[in-house]
Amino acid sequence: MALPNSVRVYYQVIDDPRERAQGRFFRFQTFEESDAGQRAARSARFLPTTRVLARVEFERNREAVVRETKRAMGLDRKEKELQADAWTKEAVTLMQSRKLQDASRLLRQAITAAPSHTGARQALTQVERMMKEPAASTDEYQLLVRIQSGSYETKQAGRTVSRSGDILADYIFCPRGHSRSGFQPWSRPHRKLDILRDHTKLVEALLKERNLVVARIQRTETKALSWTKSAPAGWQIEDCCLFREVREPRRLVVKDKIPFQT
Repeated sequence: MALPNSVRVYYQVIDDPRERAQGRFFRFQTFEESDAGQRAARSARFLPTTRVLARVEFERNREAVVRETKRAMGLDRKEKELQADAWTKEAVTLMQSRKLQDASRLLRQAITAAPSHTGARQALTQVERMMKEPAASTDEYQLLVRIQSGSYETKQAGRTVSRSGDILADYIFCPRGHSRSGFQPWSRPHRKLDILRDHTKLVEALLKERNLVVARIQRTETKALSWTKSAPAGWQIEDCCLFREVREPRRLVVKDKIPFQT
């Protein structure tokens, strides 16, 4: 039988991420130990605990009462699990941005709070593996290309005929791991120094492997190839063909300025 002016301690799980970020996962409140009090608690979405006491005692010793109630209801363990969940989620975000030291610190805190937390242990294993990997060179670039299908004109038995094939529409060298809309990576990454030296060879290797359309061009008596089906400034176009159909030796004319994306 309830004592006069007695109240029951109720709790509520906090969903607000701002409060969770500050380590608050449960909200405690008392309601009168009566039918009206129970209805009010249910309406406010509070759950009952086993702790019943005088209202004045709760108001006088709130922190101690909440601490004892958590322990009696097993909410202290649940609170640690929720805190470990929050730290693990934050650590995963840090992992994605390669802030591995900060991620490791949070995951170790999570495991200390909840030693059996599987997610935190798995994430820590992944972080430790990533920390052992050699750091990617900031001087490595990858060739990204935009290839599209199209038609071109070529000479065959003295006649101009129309054909279709794949054409290198554009290319750019991007830092390793970067992407560019509409472009696809080709070949392995290269050091910037190697690209400066082998710019033409890298584009030529692409044209050869993919057998892309090139333009045969000339300027006075000099003959060459253009990496696309159009002639660069100062050159005249003879016709176009697939790269592997070129029989005579011709140098490849590429972009005047190597296109690096920073």
